[in-house]
Amino acid sequence: MPIKNLENINDPQPGGLIQRSPDFGNRVEERLDAVKETFEEASSFLQDKAQEANARPETQKNPALGR
Repeated sequence: MPIKNLENINDPQPGGLIQRSPDFGNRVEERLDAVKETFEEASSFLQDKAQEANARPETQKNPALGR
């Protein structure tokens, strides 16, 4: 969870005030854009962590067993 302070509590992130938009079509589009952006961030995070995990020595093949 991000830490909130006085500066960013009055200036919400995009998508935080979507429900106040009077046009339903715009609300849906903005929500889908916000979800897409969040999903892309999560996907890149998971890919980075998977690459880190694959680079760890305990996940590498043991060369002594291949002889």
